[in-house]
Amino acid sequence: MIETNIFTFICDGYYMYAQKMHYDSCTYAFFDYRSKGIINDYSILSDVPILFIIAIHKSVPRLLKFKKIGKLSLREDFLLPPLFYIFDNISKNFFVYNALDGTITPSDKKQCKGLECAAVWEDNHVLDRIKDYYEGRECVWLKEDKEIFSD
Repeated sequence: MIETNIFTFICDGYYMYAQKMHYDSCTYAFFDYRSKGIINDYSILSDVPILFIIAIHKSVPRLLKFKKIGKLSLREDFLLPPLFYIFDNISKNFFVYNALDGTITPSDKKQCKGLECAAVWEDNHVLDRIKDYYEGRECVWLKEDKEIFSD
């Protein structure tokens, strides 16, 4: 089994957790788990839902003060990278981006619905997504996604 680093950082007074993916240096899974203190048993993260898996800018770990707290075996659903969508605003065409091999293939709206947008997220975007999720409000950074996929 592949083990990768687990990191913690603080968002709104809570410790949040992220795991670095093995297929590139900028993609992390952010867990739907927060705590008032740093957890000692990282295996709990193996059973919690994921908030999102995204590529982050190389400055994010430094800006959010990621602290490496250990290693954890990758869950089976993390072994292959998720697919991401690309939407061309000019042609109105959809594409699927495969982070494993960098391929971009033509697609359609139906196949892309539910995928994360192929983007590199900044620290404030990551924090906003987490805060908005826990406060039950729509994230401004996901507004365009919602509009693209509204029927």
